Order: sequence, then C-alpha cells, then structure tokens
Amino acid sequence: MSDAKVFFAGIPTKIDVNRLLEMWPMKDMKAGDIYEYSDIAEIIGVSVKSTRFRTVTNAWRNHVERETGARIIPDGTGTVFKVLSEPEKLEAVKDKQQSIHKQTRKNYARGAYIIQSKLDDDQRKELEFMTDYHKKILSVMQLKTSERITYQE
Repeated sequence: MSDAKVFFAGIPTKIDVNRLLEMWPMKDMKAGDIYEYSDIAEIIGVSVKSTRFRTVTNAWRNHVERETGARIIPDGTGTVFKVLSEPEKLEAVKDKQQSIHKQTRKNYARGAYIIQSKLDDDQRKELEFMTDYHKKILSVMQLKTSERITYQE
C-alpha cells in the first residue's frame, strides 16, 4: 500500500486495478476478449451494482487504454466488458464525435437565448467567447473531408 495515494473522501483504486491487471495482464489482451462483470466483482470484492465497481472498472479501463491503446467498453448487455477491435474503436470514436457535435449545436442555440442585457460586462464577454468558440467548432464540422487541411511530415 506504500505506492497507493490516499484521496480525500475516497478509497484509492490502484490496489483493485492492480488485482485486475494480475488476473488479466495487459500484454495478453486482444480484440474480442470478454470480461464478465461477475468475475471482476469477485476479484475486487464488491457488488456489480456498487459505485465502487464502476469507479474501479473505469480506472482499470482508462489505465489499459493509456498504456496499450486497447479500448475496453461495456458491451451493452450489462454483464460484460469487451476489448474492441480497431474498426470497432473507429466506430466508437465516430459515435462519440456525433454526440459531441449534437451537444455543441445545442449549446450554441442555448447561448442565443440568453438575454445579454441581464448580464454584467464579464458575463457578456464570457458569452461572446463561448459563442465564438461554438461557431468555430461548428464551421470546422461543416467542412467536407476533402477540404480539410492535411499536415504532411
């Protein structure tokens, strides 16, 4: 426990993440591997429905992704995690990007509903900054792939 950090109002995840990594070493992970929630819960000694299960599994999955690039996600059944293949990782990125675009459009519209006369100078500047920021993102999103700037090494 000497290498674990103590966090305010929480239990460190490192010990439990290490238990999972001992059971399933990162070097052995490959696309298509399945990890049962029940097995994980047993290893870390918590209920699948607990907040601790979610906290530890998020830390484990993020650690694995940072160290190896392997992406582990819930498969949608509520019972297993799955290691994604490269095409599946691409689809996951595209899905997330679409949701970000949708949220950006909503935030841009919501900013337009703010009555500026009811804001002080600093708040108006902040709104102007956010509006410009959203405009720039939306304009880039509208570019066709062929029109995008490509960088050459």
